[in-house]
Amino acid sequence: MKYSINNKDALDDFITGLNDGGIKIVKQIGDTIYANVDGERCELDVQNQVVPAAVNNVIYGKDSTKNIVNISSKNDKIYTYIRNGEDIIEQVTDAKQFALAPIRFNNTFNKLNGIGHYSYMKTYTPSSFKQIKSNLYKGDFYFIDNVIESHMILNGMTYFKGMKNDDVSLLSFDLETATLDPNRSNASIFCIGSTYRYKNTILKRVFRQDHFPSIKDMIEGWCEWVRELNPDVLTGYNIYLFDIPYLIEMAKRHGAVLSLGRDGSTLDLEQRKKPRTIRKDGSQEYDYKRPECFGREIIDMWIVTLKADQAAKKYDSYALKHVIKVEGLEKEGRTHYDASKINEDWKDINKRNEICQYCEDDTEDPIKLWDLMITPFFLITSHLPKPFQIVTETNTGGQINSLLVRSYLQEGWSIPKKQETGEFQGAISLGVPGLYKNAIKWDVSSLYPSIMRTYEIRPQSDYLGCFLKMLEYFTLQRIENKKLAKSTGDKYYDDLQGMQKIFINSAYGFLTTPGLNFNDMRSGALVTKTGREVLEKSIMWATGHNAEYWMKLNDKTEEEEQCT
Repeated sequence: MKYSINNKDALDDFITGLNDGGIKIVKQIGDTIYANVDGERCELDVQNQVVPAAVNNVIYGKDSTKNIVNISSKNDKIYTYIRNGEDIIEQVTDAKQFALAPIRFNNTFNKLNGIGHYSYMKTYTPSSFKQIKSNLYKGDFYFIDNVIESHMILNGMTYFKGMKNDDVSLLSFDLETATLDPNRSNASIFCIGSTYRYKNTILKRVFRQDHFPSIKDMIEGWCEWVRELNPDVLTGYNIYLFDIPYLIEMAKRHGAVLSLGRDGSTLDLEQRKKPRTIRKDGSQEYDYKRPECFGREIIDMWIVTLKADQAAKKYDSYALKHVIKVEGLEKEGRTHYDASKINEDWKDINKRNEICQYCEDDTEDPIKLWDLMITPFFLITSHLPKPFQIVTETNTGGQINSLLVRSYLQEGWSIPKKQETGEFQGAISLGVPGLYKNAIKWDVSSLYPSIMRTYEIRPQSDYLGCFLKMLEYFTLQRIENKKLAKSTGDKYYDDLQGMQKIFINSAYGFLTTPGLNFNDMRSGALVTKTGREVLEKSIMWATGHNAEYWMKLNDKTEEEEQCT
């Protein structure tokens, strides 16, 4: 027997059957579910079923709270910080983490709606989750290790709803030190420079070693000043790999407390056995542990610069001074100093003022890069169940997966298991080298996203249709924002459409990325197959020959060049 689940009543009946045991799923292939319905073998077509979640809930999450600038966790509680003009509002709720399983292990697991592989959920307090986490790795479970992400997914929360990137307060800092390695015996911090900005308020200060009784007093004095200003974001350049590890080591050595958290807690590195990795390019990787500061985001503008430059490749070097110079952002008359001489020159009292001015000027540059580069990262954060800090570190494919997982779990729907990866034929890429006249360029606008929208290609496991809703939303919004950018000249709209373009163009790559719940190799292969067909027809129309003809001509040209 064949049935079609193509309206809400049919969907409700189907879910009821799953819950009371009348329907037992055997397997799912594409949009067809093979199931036993009251003992009878049936095929159920779910392609056109009604999506219960509103588009806005898919795109932004169901929680409507605006102006969230940070979410932190401690003692099984979630602390949400909301900006209200110059004030910060703190909200405290119980924290929850979840584990999903394909079967009900005991009565503490609750049944989720739908046909996803992970159809049972249990929630935990963070402290109880920590006790059982090692066991989850041994079985077929799905969970989010990060307490805040887990809570955001279940509750449909995001940062920055209704905000622009200049609505947050930030503090940029920089160190001038005796060594590059904080573990050396002569390691020391000579000064800590800072620039604070909120709206039109800008404050600068340099904390100097020679103005305090000890390095301990200097570090703790700086921390007290930061807490008084209470910035939403701590930023700088290469602070993940240098400034923060150096500060932490010097604080330990001199008995200082790095109390930078909104609750007075210490800045520290995450407790993680295996370090994370930053890729500078195809050949260079750097290990790090994520810094954590309660109530604040930490944004390393070096990482943001690496990501912003992935496509453009504008910079020969990612040194801060070089990037600033390429962008034409260098302040006229700023102080420059040979960093290799600072250790020796600090001994000369007459040179200390110049070194400190150099340090202060260095704290302005990350804020300039913030204004130049941060908007796409800031804007996409308002759609994702991830802290802003993590968004600046992670790739778009994983972000799309998080958005889809949230779309399901916040409404109580089960989610699929990741697919194994496989090989399939890609796009057509060819060219016949030579000198041409009367050349013309044709470009298909967003070819793969257009194919997915036109032919409704989606992950087959996305039985609620959230993927295409997301793709349609960002595509239409981008068209509108491109028009606004052109008509108004406002950079905000250009940044907004740029962010949306990145997200849209990542949709195909998401389908074929291993390790993601909603990946789908068959759908990815169908996108490239359709793309080849479009290109084949275009080549035939433009030249009178098919692609194979030009491939053979290209091969012949290459052979002749090799003989020559």
